Amino acid sequence: MILCWSGYRPPCGRKNMKRYSIRIKLGEGILIMLILLLSGLMASSFQSARAVRQQAVSLHQRTGAMIMEQIDYQLSGAEAQLKALTETDYNLRIIQNSLNQDEIIFANVRFQSALSTTLASNQLVGSFFLYNQMKDEYWDVYNSNTQFGQRETLRRYIQDTLMKTKSDSLQYGQWFACKVEGEYYLFDIHQYGNLHLGAWVSARSIQDSLGNAEEGIAYFLIDDEGTVLTETSVESDFPSTEDYTDGSVVYDTDESLLVANHSRTGDFALAVCMSNERLQAGMPKWFHFVFWGFLSVAVMFPLMIVFFHKAVSRPVDSMVRGFSRFGQGDTTVRFEENEKEGEFCALKHAFNQMAEQIERLKIHVYEEQLERQKAELQYLEMQTNPHFFVNALNSIYAFAVANDMSFTHR
Repeated sequence: MILCWSGYRPPCGRKNMKRYSIRIKLGEGILIMLILLLSGLMASSFQSARAVRQQAVSLHQRTGAMIMEQIDYQLSGAEAQLKALTETDYNLRIIQNSLNQDEIIFANVRFQSALSTTLASNQLVGSFFLYNQMKDEYWDVYNSNTQFGQRETLRRYIQDTLMKTKSDSLQYGQWFACKVEGEYYLFDIHQYGNLHLGAWVSARSIQDSLGNAEEGIAYFLIDDEGTVLTETSVESDFPSTEDYTDGSVVYDTDESLLVANHSRTGDFALAVCMSNERLQAGMPKWFHFVFWGFLSVAVMFPLMIVFFHKAVSRPVDSMVRGFSRFGQGDTTVRFEENEKEGEFCALKHAFNQMAEQIERLKIHVYEEQLERQKAELQYLEMQTNPHFFVNALNSIYAFAVANDMSFTHR
């Protein structure tokens, strides 16, 4: 039987064959693996970024809370001392009620001495002052770091404010922020009749007391409206902090991360601002490995495509073309065997052996058919030879009977 594939058609068409070929499946598999790898790397990097930012928030919340606690401790100490003087110091009663000018002068001297002693124990306060609203008299004791121009500016501001402002409109008994000629100050005022006993602190001096922050980190004060009270390189509009008196408010943007700890003594908060560069500097080292992983995948992907084409796609293409020719009846198709192709080399070797066997089988079948035809021809010849001899003898006998000796002889 002759084997012939000239009419054979594969169950799957050419389009489906290309669609479901091993090259497409392997390519899709590699692409899916790369997508999953990149997705995992991205998820890990984002998770790492969130974890680092959360750690930074927690760390600076604790740091800011400790610093704010120290500031509140000094401010609340000054406030308690002012309150105690207002409630218990006898000299204030003399200054308020006495009609004897000499008693008032001596009471002023004693009270100034008491304020000086109080100021010596609180270096954060810039000045303690006493203002008599009825007589429009103002005197103060001040820190050695306070400049004369600053004292005069604040004296005029305090006198003008207390003279023009009604008593019920002032914030007594707590620290509040005010802007005086371009600079912010914290004030604490206590009233005793017509007398106003108070203290002021420069917001800049509070920031200076914090020392130099690390690079990429800024400490500054903000009020309840989000206004920055001290000089800072951070330029941004911050949210209101008045609703966060019992904790910290976090303000996160693409450029910076801010943690604000509200004061328990006044309408301001201590803000710690960290730049994104500073936060990224605290990332784990493997975060940079993730970045280089992305870059290496982007660079290696074309190389992988080239390698895949050479190692898989090209051998598969040659085998598909060879199988197609073989299926059309060309049994002389042979593949070049290359040991570097691995499994494809084994497939090509097996195909070559199969083709050789089919070729030998085909030749053997042809030889068998020729031998059979030859035997049949010999058999027919053997059958036709006796009949021809008998017919020839009968013809000779007929000519002899007819006395045709010349034709019989011939």
